[in-house]
Amino acid sequence: MADKKSSPREDPPLQLLAVNIRCDPPPAGLTTEQKMALHEYFHVVLAATYKLLQIVPYRDAAPILKKKFGLVIKDLS
Repeated sequence: MADKKSSPREDPPLQLLAVNIRCDPPPAGLTTEQKMALHEYFHVVLAATYKLLQIVPYRDAAPILKKKFGLVIKDLS
């Protein structure tokens, strides 16, 4: 288990979401099915991140997550 200093409740990214959990409005032009798919994705990722950070300290997990998501999410501009 992660030490107390790296608990998910103390990490800034999840602490910010704990205080303001409301979802932003989805982008215009999406179908209802697309909006629901994005909504579900965000909640699944947040739940998985919370579970991960209960075991792996944020300082260790963050660079790995950044690299992995960087491989999936490309800048479209």
